Amino acid sequence: YQRRVHGGVVIIFSGFFTIIAVAARKIPVYAATAVILFIVIFYTWDPFHGNDYLNLSSDRVVNGRPDPASAGLLHSIQKMHSDPESCALFYDYFRLDPQNRDIARVDNPNIVTFGYCSRGWITNLLYFSGFCMIGVFTQFVLIVIALLVRGGFLREQAEAAYAAAYQSAFGHH
Repeated sequence: YQRRVHGGVVIIFSGFFTIIAVAARKIPVYAATAVILFIVIFYTWDPFHGNDYLNLSSDRVVNGRPDPASAGLLHSIQKMHSDPESCALFYDYFRLDPQNRDIARVDNPNIVTFGYCSRGWITNLLYFSGFCMIGVFTQFVLIVIALLVRGGFLREQAEAAYAAAYQSAFGHH
């Protein structure tokens, strides 16, 4: 659950750093931004969630091992989606009071939470988090391409592509 809050702050910070890098147009700033975005990708995806040492899990299971359901942004939100009680236990709120419910006539007995722990809100979080993760990965790819072009590794190919595009658009003079 902390991953959702911290993940949002980390993604916003990396977005600001990407804006600064694009505005500065300096190779060291591009390199630093690529490293930051690479770390953010590992933080949000957490590819080592079965490992005891290299994981970024926010919870532990009973025997002290990392909880695979809390590794990565989508895994931690999916845990709340599949078990609404875990969300209500974390917030200590958003649980419907059983004494105020009319299960026999009106209320659905399967719905036990509301607000930020409702299934609709958590489903929206899954979609928004997925879009954010795709955005961070796209920023990383674009920064690496900018670093390669600006650093001169792809400069000849870029200039040849620009010349070919100019030649095909305006003809040979």
